[in-house]
Amino acid sequence: MKQFIVTAAFAFFATVNLSGASIVAPAPTVEQLLLQLKEAKTDVAKGDIVYQLGDPAAREATDELIDIFYNAEHEGLRAMAALSIAKIGDDKGMDVLKKAAYTDDSPYVKKMCGIYYVAKFRGEL
Repeated sequence: MKQFIVTAAFAFFATVNLSGASIVAPAPTVEQLLLQLKEAKTDVAKGDIVYQLGDPAAREATDELIDIFYNAEHEGLRAMAALSIAKIGDDKGMDVLKKAAYTDDSPYVKKMCGIYYVAKFRGEL
C-alpha cells in the first residue's frame, strides 16, 4: 500500500508543471520548415512539412509549394502541396490550382485542385 501511494504521488507530481512554463514545444517557423523541407529525404517527410506550411501566414512558402506541386513524382505529395497552396490563398498559388483543375495530367490531382480551389472561395479552408 505504501508503495502504491508513493507511486501515485510521483505520477501526479511528474505531470504537474509547477513553474508555469509551457512544456509544449513552440511550432517551427516558416523558415525552419523550409529548411527541413530541403533536407527531407522521403515523400512522407516532405508531405508532413508541406502540410504544416499550409497556413495563411506562410505566404513566403508559396513558391516552394508551387515547385513541389509541379515537380513531385508522387500524386499524394502533389495533392498535399495543392491543399497547402489553397490554405495560404496567395493569388499566384490559386492561379496554379485553377489551371491544374482543368489541365493536370493526373485525374486525382486535377480533382483535388478543383475541390481545394472551390473550398477556398467558399471559406471552407
